Amino acid sequence: MPRIVYRLDAVGTELEFQVLYMDERFRSLDEDKEFKASNGVTVVSSESPTISPYSEVYLRGGDRERDSWMSSEIFETVTECQEAERRIHAALKEWAELWPGWAEERDEDITVL
Repeated sequence: MPRIVYRLDAVGTELEFQVLYMDERFRSLDEDKEFKASNGVTVVSSESPTISPYSEVYLRGGDRERDSWMSSEIFETVTECQEAERRIHAALKEWAELWPGWAEERDEDITVL
């Protein structure tokens, strides 16, 4: 199973974002979890999925009722919107590969015979 399945669409100057699935190991329950990608975008688990023009993308967090909500952000130009889309895609790919928490063992990853 992939670590994240999401929708990210640039339509004119609007960028729409929705998390369809996320590995639960990154979900914030008590305190925020963060990953700073090499392109400067910070991937955060806090409350609910949101994108920000300030180089942040928020994934699922403590507010489970809003897990499937769609977030959108309006940019001043189509070019800015497309650049934000590229940066978010790259940051989420890097997060899915490199977040240190993936190395932590989960009970369901261990089989005892």
